[in-house]
Amino acid sequence: MFFLLFLSCGITKEKKTIENSEVSSIYFLNFNIKKEAITNKIELISKKEVIGELKSKNQKFYVGENYLSFLIYKGSKIIDSVKIEHPLYKHFEYVDELGNFNAKDSIINEAEFFIRIKTTNETSQIRIIEKLADNPFIELNQIKLKP
Repeated sequence: MFFLLFLSCGITKEKKTIENSEVSSIYFLNFNIKKEAITNKIELISKKEVIGELKSKNQKFYVGENYLSFLIYKGSKIIDSVKIEHPLYKHFEYVDELGNFNAKDSIINEAEFFIRIKTTNETSQIRIIEKLADNPFIELNQIKLKP
């Protein structure tokens, strides 16, 4: 009887600790990006939050000329970032019919893509920054994660 009372007290303590700690979650964000004359336009199609951890932080890190950066904020402070290849600027590598290695760059008008980011219950927003070859950084959108 004493053992059951002791055991139940331990469970209650553990539950309080979990409720007060930061809860890690993963956001799956789906976007649509369109080529525009002055500034490209990006829209959030959907977002889904699930409780959990990413297995590794090895999301593709792109270091080419054209990319999107997703800056993750806690209040007004950047706590993490994700950089991906720009969805509208495609780089293809292939072997031609003569067996020669070739590369081709192509620009498309519209694309859908998704990213996943690790957050906590204190993550407030994401800012999406575009970097194109010889152009300055441009902020395309801000997304509030929590109401």
